[in-house]
Amino acid sequence: NVTDATDSLQDTRDVAWSEALRNAAKALTHDLEVEAVLDRLAGAVRTMARSDEGAVLLIDGDKAHVVRTYRGMEPAVSPRETRSYHLGDGILAQTAAERRPVLASGAQRQQTQASSTDVANRRSLLTVPLCAGDAILGFVAVASRRPDAFSSRNVRELEIIASLAAAALQNARLFESLRRERDRLMALASIDQQILAMSDSPQTVIRAMLGHAVRLLEAPKGLSILLSDDAPKVVHTYGLNHDASVKALV
Repeated sequence: NVTDATDSLQDTRDVAWSEALRNAAKALTHDLEVEAVLDRLAGAVRTMARSDEGAVLLIDGDKAHVVRTYRGMEPAVSPRETRSYHLGDGILAQTAAERRPVLASGAQRQQTQASSTDVANRRSLLTVPLCAGDAILGFVAVASRRPDAFSSRNVRELEIIASLAAAALQNARLFESLRRERDRLMALASIDQQILAMSDSPQTVIRAMLGHAVRLLEAPKGLSILLSDDAPKVVHTYGLNHDASVKALV
């Protein structure tokens, strides 16, 4: 009968939803690279939300930077130009303050100043915070040309995705930080061995130390100064070709 057919269709949808959610969870926890996590997040949002367009934004200070966008079923991409939005007002500020999804449509969308996001010029807009503990890492924003396009189920789906993504993003950032520290320590150990192996004059050792320090710190300029009884003496420079530049740096 009609009731049984409806129940069967709902069961099918529930199974499909659960499978999509499991796939999204696996995808988000598969990588420990920040860029890969962002790619997978945008892909999961596009699949689950079925929106016309969407964006992923990350918070840095008092701004949210757009790091991924998509339209329709096109692959998510990094914006060619950096676009940032202040968090002082608008729907992003509301989402951050309330730490929960904010759904706006029609007149309500205008009241919440939804134009503060890249996907705002639509009749329906949903923003979801990326919360990791007490911190808000960023937002997911999806939009549709249709009014009232997003149901409570869509909100719940994106909230789950956002929670998984925030944890994955935090882990990826920690992993990258640890990897940079490991690389730095390995570089220092290598420099130490190279310097100890030198049998040249002190001037050669000092020049080598300066070169290694500049490369390790990714500094554009540098100099070596020896202290003496008379006055400090510049003995080697890097990226400085004139005495005036050396004096200015000192």
